[in-house]
Parts: sequence; C-alpha cells; structure tokens
Amino acid sequence: MKTEHVITTVSTEEVSSHPRETGHWSQNWRRNTFRAVKNRWQSGKSSCNPVEQVENHKKYATTGVGNKPNGKSQHKRFMNASELISQTNIVEHDLTKGFPYTALVHEELQHYSQIEITDELTEGGIHAHKSWRFYFEYLQMNEFGTSFVEEVVAAVHQKKNPLLLSLGCGYGGLDLAIARRLQKPYQIFGVDLNPMIFSHAHRRAMLEGLEIVYLPIDLNFVELQPGSFDVIYAHASLHHLLNLEHVFAQIARALTPDGLFVLVDIIGKTQVLFWRQNVEFTAELIKDMPWRFRPPVRRLWRHFWFDPYTIISKYSEPAVQHGMEGIRQEEIEPVMMKIFEPVKLYKYNAFMRLICTNRYLGARLNPEKLRDREYLEKLIKIEVEQIKSGKLKPTEMFGVFKPKSA
Repeated sequence: MKTEHVITTVSTEEVSSHPRETGHWSQNWRRNTFRAVKNRWQSGKSSCNPVEQVENHKKYATTGVGNKPNGKSQHKRFMNASELISQTNIVEHDLTKGFPYTALVHEELQHYSQIEITDELTEGGIHAHKSWRFYFEYLQMNEFGTSFVEEVVAAVHQKKNPLLLSLGCGYGGLDLAIARRLQKPYQIFGVDLNPMIFSHAHRRAMLEGLEIVYLPIDLNFVELQPGSFDVIYAHASLHHLLNLEHVFAQIARALTPDGLFVLVDIIGKTQVLFWRQNVEFTAELIKDMPWRFRPPVRRLWRHFWFDPYTIISKYSEPAVQHGMEGIRQEEIEPVMMKIFEPVKLYKYNAFMRLICTNRYLGARLNPEKLRDREYLEKLIKIEVEQIKSGKLKPTEMFGVFKPKSA
C-alpha cells in the first residue's frame, strides 16, 4: 500500500500559547501543539513539498535568520534552502512501503510532543539526571578527548563561509550550542519531521542573531544538493529512519570534497536497544550496589532478597514496532560503513543508560557527592573494560566520518 510522505507545518494561530523562554514546556502547550500537528497531518492540508511549506510559513522561510529580507543571500556562497534541501518521492529501495508508515509517524509525533525539555532545549526528565550528564562528561574527558559539538566546530574551522546541515535537529539545542561557537559568516540548516519541535530554538536563534534556518523535512525522503555542505551532523536521529541507504548516499554526495559527517547515534539491538547479556549483567551489578541507591523499603530484610528487576525491566525480544524509535538501529553502522570510513570512532554504553536514566538509581547517584562520583567512575570503568574485552556490546557510537574514495 502506498503511504503518504507527510510534512506537517502548524501556523501560530493553531497553537494557543507558546512555552516560556526559559523553563520546561508546559503540559498545555505540548498538548495543544500535538493536537494542531495531528489535525493538520490527518486532514491532508500539509503539502508533501517542504519547499512550498517553507515559503508559505515565513517563520521557517529561507529569508529568515542569516539572510536578507528580500531572500537574497548575504554571502555569495549562501543559497536559499530550496536550492540545497528538498524532498523526493523517488527512493530506490523505499522500506517505508513495508511498514504502516503513516501510523508510525503519528505515534512518533505523539511521543515527542510529550517529552519534558530542559532550558538547554535537550530532553529532560530521566535524561537530565546529573549521573547521566556526568557519564558523558567522563567519557569526553577520559575516553574520547573531544565532544560532539567540538568536532562539528573543528570540521569547519578556518573554512570560508561554511555551510552546515543538522539532520534530525530535534529541539535544536545542539544547533544553538554549535552556532554560538562559530565565527560569522556561516549558515546552519536544521531539518526535522515536526516543525513545532524546533520552533523554540528558532525564536532563540533570532533573538541571539544566530545564523540558523530550520526546515520541516522527512529524512526518509530527503534530497540534498551535491557538494554543498562542509559538515553534516546528526545527533541521535538516524535510529528513527527506515531508508538508511538512501540517507547515507545523500549525505555522501552532499558533502564538499573535504567535508565531514559527524554522528552520535544508537546502534543497539533493533527495537529493544539492549541485548540479553547486557541486561542480565546490569541486574547483577545492581544487586551489589550500596543500599542507599535502592528504593526505600519498610523492612530491612527486604534488602537481602532485593530483586533488581523490580526497578529495571527484564529482557524481552522485539515485538510490535511503536513509532520510529530504533526501527533499524542495529543496521546503522554496517550500512554506513559501505559508504563512509571513520576518521574517529568511539563505541560506548553497554549498561550505563540502564543505571543513569533509571528513575531510582539515576536520581540517587549524585556526582556532586564524592563517594557517589567515585562509585560512578567505578561503574564507567567496568563498562569500558567490558566493551573493550568484547564481553558486552556497545549500544551507542560517536564518530567523525568521510566518504570512501571512489
């Protein structure tokens, strides 16, 4: 059955209120935003042509941040978004046809309309635990020696009028962080399926005078102008895609001759993220953790028969696909490596996500306390050793890549 490739744009009149400039998005705003997106999406009002939507809605227009009001570029190399980024209905191997794509997109929109957001425009809730942030800070300092933002900035260092493309930009927090470290002139284009997800970042970019233009695009059908971008980056977005082969081919052809692709993404077991051995290893670790990190109990003896599966889920085999989350994540690395070769590559997260984003453990492990920080460092070192020895598989990777020579 042929599916619709829907790009949804919501006008400001359809959303009753906007979130405050600081703090979390309100529950009402999220609900109203999703309702407006859903109505547009279901009614078929949205055009399949992202360029038309960009032109119709000036807040996402190519005449926005970083361009003159008449739509002409400030810099000779900078072009309108429609000249660089578009959408095609012609994909050689369109895997969306084998899935209930419309329903999955609907679930995706619903899920990401309900997520709590931090002041930095990143995922909040359990992903804002101090222990989870400390985990990445430790890896960046002791294992990677760099960070995602640093690698993107370094990729365009000393380049004249660089063009950058953010694939699956999400809430836009990383785009803002990158733009603040770049010297003008530059131009960043951020694309994502849901235009309301980056509306807050768009307003901040305008207020700060950052050269960022956001566009609504379905990445499964993206088409990029060859040889256009000095760096293309994607942070935890490609594991939501079905047409990986098409997307990687588009990235490779869209890079300039010395352009780079910077990626952070999930490469764990498709749909469920962690393999059985990872979950079972984590359960044994949790059994041996100090009692202070566990949920409170009324009777002390319960600690001696503590079942870790009361706070983490047991392993289960993949079942029904919900939304686009992790739909082909296990295939990301092998598909990409057919076209790209790594300049830098790091693999990590065999079990620390299960601990640091756990509602009990992650909240109680406070790196600001010395003994908690030392315990976190111990856990991270165990994970690093398990991955290096091949005993546990990593579920995430961070790398800088260049297209393979013909």
